[in-house]
Amino acid sequence: MVVALVIYSNTGTLFAEAPKLIVVLVVDQMRADAIERYQHNWTAGLRRLVNEGAWFRQARYSYFGTLTCAGHATISTGTVPATHGMILDGWWDTTVGRRVRCTADSAMNVVRYGSGGREQHGPSNLTVPTLADALRTQREPDSKIVAFSIKSRAAIPLSGQRADAVAWFDDGNAWTTSTAFTSEPVPFIANWVKQHPVENAFGHVWTPSLRPEQF
Repeated sequence: MVVALVIYSNTGTLFAEAPKLIVVLVVDQMRADAIERYQHNWTAGLRRLVNEGAWFRQARYSYFGTLTCAGHATISTGTVPATHGMILDGWWDTTVGRRVRCTADSAMNVVRYGSGGREQHGPSNLTVPTLADALRTQREPDSKIVAFSIKSRAAIPLSGQRADAVAWFDDGNAWTTSTAFTSEPVPFIANWVKQHPVENAFGHVWTPSLRPEQF
């Protein structure tokens, strides 16, 4: 599962040399040793990151539960679960007497791109600002923050409280978002979803491009 956070920034005079586009790309469950094991198969994309990017070989998490929600929140905030609040993918909520997802937010309404699900999500459990939140505060207010993922527990913790467009694939097998980020479908996402209906992929079998022994 891949999640992407994209930040478009209008740079002012003080930031003349700053980048106008920042992309945070997270490959869920991709351990560091997978790079050494599989990079011989890469020709572009991830290969470019290895060849042209910085490779931090001694990076470590200082906590045990490196689950999706906690991990993405740690990446986006630079803090640990005890600080950013996203301790697990879900937990028992004593106020409602049931287990809830880390991004569950009953105060938010579903905004659907088609026939979506019913689950209400938002960033209310994220207790500290993300990188995107900080950039929005420090830079031009009309910077754009966009996040996409198959999972709400990846897209929302990575984007933060003040994103312009956040979308995930919900329990109804459709792209969706919530009123935490927009009151109605974002036009460019709605157009993309219309042009690339997910139903076209149903029933298809994914065939690896290489032989099993090459992976």
